[in-house]
Amino acid sequence: VYHIELQLPDALRKQQFGEANITFPVIDLDVYTNGDFLVDLGFPYNLDFSKSFQIDMIVWAGPIPIPVSAAAGLYFGVLDGQTSTQVPAVSNGSFAPVIVAGFGITVGLGYELSIGPLDAGFFAGIIGILEGVLAWFHPNADPDSTSVYVKVTGTVGIQIHIWGTVNFAVLQASLDIYAYAAATVVIESYQAIQVAFEAGISISLSIKVVFFTINLSFSATIRESVTFGQSSPAPWVIAAAPGPGQRPAAQPSVSRGIVRSSGRVVQASPAFARVLATG
Repeated sequence: VYHIELQLPDALRKQQFGEANITFPVIDLDVYTNGDFLVDLGFPYNLDFSKSFQIDMIVWAGPIPIPVSAAAGLYFGVLDGQTSTQVPAVSNGSFAPVIVAGFGITVGLGYELSIGPLDAGFFAGIIGILEGVLAWFHPNADPDSTSVYVKVTGTVGIQIHIWGTVNFAVLQASLDIYAYAAATVVIESYQAIQVAFEAGISISLSIKVVFFTINLSFSATIRESVTFGQSSPAPWVIAAAPGPGQRPAAQPSVSRGIVRSSGRVVQASPAFARVLATG
């Protein structure tokens, strides 16, 4: 695979046009030796819009200025079962082609300012993400017959982000607060419908005085999931292990702090438990 990432320097990536501040997206391109490709124009993986196209501007409602911020990103690719991780790893056939696409957008109130040594900003808004997979399965027993595989994932939610940094000669400090709540629905061929709810918060504080640095951080995540319907037999057989050239499915990220899954008790990480115990 040949991977190309195009990212402009910050001085060029962020431009001002009249009253609007524009941030251009980071472009990623994957080209495979078999002709498959994947183009990513700042898609917000894990609800992260830092690589997306963004516009910030002031909208006047009469005499009242309203800071509006919006960001969006997308991806599109034509792959196969060997180059895509979004189709099942199977042992009795192959998927080709595999068409993948995704689009994410966030809109809300936000503003960023820079005054001397101070950089700060905030954002509060809604998010919406839609991803889809369309693939054709070819069984080894009868390569001429095909079955269609479809997977659609949709996410809606809200997020709040507050950040700030101050940089003096002998003192540097930064604060970052991020909170979100989202609901995700997954509709997949021959599978029950999955609905998941997730909420989280993270706080980080860093203070540096001359050569001494203090870092404090905390994060917590709560997840619940519900299943509707029942799975039905599929024409493909899930492989026990990834086949040659097949990449394993992505593993869920590990959360720190308070983590709850359905039917389990809320528990704190050892580091956070010590903080609670000592007050």
